[in-house]
Amino acid sequence: MFTCAACTEISVDYLRKFDHNKLFQHHDSFGELKDCAEADPSCGICLLLWRTVDGVTRLDISKPAVRDNLNEVYGLYGDFYDDTEPDYGLHDMSNTVTSRGSAVKIESRFLTYNFGLSRPGICLFALENTPAAMHFTERCTYADQTPNLSMQLGRKWLEICREHHHRFCTSAAPIGAVTMPTRIIALGSPNSASNAPTRLIAAGNLREPYVALSYCWGIGATESLMLRDENLESMKQFIDEGELLKTYREAFQVARELGFRFIWIDALCIIQENKSDWEHESARMSEVYGNADLTIVAARSGDSKSGFLQNSFKPMVPPCPFQYGRYDETGREIEGLYVGLDRTEFKTTFDPDPVQLRGWCLQEAELSKRLLVFSRDGVYFSCKTTKLYEDRVWTFFHHRDVQPKGVVVPRGLPDTNRFELLDHWYAAILPGYTARALTNPGDVFAAIASLAIMASLTIGGRYLAGVWESDLPRGLLWKPRYQIRWMVEPLRYEKTLAALRRPARSQAPSWSWAAVNGPVQHGWDNKKKWPPYPVEGRPSAFLVRPASHDFTQWTAQDDCDAHVLHMPLCELQMYGRPRRLRCTSTPQARLLDWYETLGYRRRQRPDDLPPQARGTILFEPATVLNDSDLSLLKEACPFDQIVAYGIFDIAEERIEEFWALPITRNLGLILDRNADGTFHRLGIFRIMSYEGDSMSYEWFSAGAEELVRLV
Repeated sequence: MFTCAACTEISVDYLRKFDHNKLFQHHDSFGELKDCAEADPSCGICLLLWRTVDGVTRLDISKPAVRDNLNEVYGLYGDFYDDTEPDYGLHDMSNTVTSRGSAVKIESRFLTYNFGLSRPGICLFALENTPAAMHFTERCTYADQTPNLSMQLGRKWLEICREHHHRFCTSAAPIGAVTMPTRIIALGSPNSASNAPTRLIAAGNLREPYVALSYCWGIGATESLMLRDENLESMKQFIDEGELLKTYREAFQVARELGFRFIWIDALCIIQENKSDWEHESARMSEVYGNADLTIVAARSGDSKSGFLQNSFKPMVPPCPFQYGRYDETGREIEGLYVGLDRTEFKTTFDPDPVQLRGWCLQEAELSKRLLVFSRDGVYFSCKTTKLYEDRVWTFFHHRDVQPKGVVVPRGLPDTNRFELLDHWYAAILPGYTARALTNPGDVFAAIASLAIMASLTIGGRYLAGVWESDLPRGLLWKPRYQIRWMVEPLRYEKTLAALRRPARSQAPSWSWAAVNGPVQHGWDNKKKWPPYPVEGRPSAFLVRPASHDFTQWTAQDDCDAHVLHMPLCELQMYGRPRRLRCTSTPQARLLDWYETLGYRRRQRPDDLPPQARGTILFEPATVLNDSDLSLLKEACPFDQIVAYGIFDIAEERIEEFWALPITRNLGLILDRNADGTFHRLGIFRIMSYEGDSMSYEWFSAGAEELVRLV
């Protein structure tokens, strides 16, 4: 591969002399770097550097791109961790440690001014079984053809976790008390029907370590051997591995090479097309995945007939050799070192792994104590204590524990603190889950039920159609991700968002996020200002309260909780202050003016409404205001009598006049009244506020309190 004059002297030991204050002057400008990268032949190192800095600065279109500032100067420096002994968790796990990996960093005043202190770079890795592998722990499985490299990494990571993380990553239950799944596959000799055959067994009182598989079925699963009532007895005698799908065979291979004798796979351990067995086993997912010693995640495969061990990922720019600058005892240069694109920087530009799009897989990952993930961009290991990536020396640590003593702890749910767990649920689990798809939309509660049951032991209270009753006011404040955001975010994620859709059959009450299909997130924007309900000593924090006699229950129904897999109906009863509002007819240009008054800078094209304001509707009172009402609103409001703005969950369901129920001092629900006097949800709104002024809130709170029945 061609190397230009500017890159000839670059090596690890040479760049080690420089840092972000003292830079190695590479090319004279970004323009020269671009020219060298696009020349024929091109310099491999320059091409990697240019694609990195160009790609990073183009992810957010609201900021200047380097290709429009080619005269800017830059420099390089080294950030290397060769011959470093990784810290695998021998310190306080409550702290977070920044992810570290060897890299050649790019520095310039242009980048610092526009993009902060995050400096892009290209990452180093060593090929396995080369001299450089003795000094660098970073690897690249899609570029390295070393046989069984993924297995070697998985075996090493599992040993690290078992040796150093036993305090956090092993079950709190007594030895021998951790139960196994109802049925499990005993791994015998491959394709042997006589001597130690592979077969399905009833676990019973068996207490042995086992692995579980998390994967996408695809169309292949239904065309292969599966457990059914008619073959149950024969599979107990012998499973012909030659009849299994490639993903199952490779999962068997991984389990054997990691030293396991038992494996659980849903299609082979749950009786298919048997409703009673499915309901019984699906309710036990917290035990199945929570008690597994390891969960293998076939993340990169979208169909179980395709397998997952072979990675066909092709980077935008291939890796290229890089000089170490050191020599062994015989005087030969230490070889085997390469540089490639930083997979962390470009993670959001990859197509997501198929497993990330499957609803059931989120619960499986959150419940597992350890994960070995075969992803498109590499292999990594995750446990309750740390994440170990193939291209990193070490990553972050965080002690996570949500369960009482003696109960298996989910890997992904942080801390025993109820408030932290609620924040994690709203910020990570719910948006992550709703962005995924379910083959059967009716499984919307079933696919997360085990996780909800586990979390309820910490959060407390009932789980009402996807909303925690103990924190119900905040739980109601979900919003569509694609329509509006209260804060401006980088636009690179816009392509991943989709409009909400109403399912063909009702699967949840209107106030639940499960009443729609598509990605949602929570709408409250200041968890410190609005802590979870109830708020002792803060009666004004929420403008609704339960109508029950003990003021703790929001519904009189007793058939709504985490163990209920179908909840199409659930009526909430609360006292609140609904007020009549109507939509305004606002020209787009005026809406941009309004958007600018909120503190966001106008885009370059006034006719191009920012994505953050798409779907935004301005609201004003539905009746003529009297003098006392007007006195509550800020004079000279730039939009006359506007008191709120918001969005409808489904754009086609927009109506001109509706009811608005304030939930907090700044957020509330858009409602419509049914013929029987009940209300159903249409969307979410935010109360207007100018420079801290609270007149609009006072107008809402001045409404008469009444019983609100929300269905």
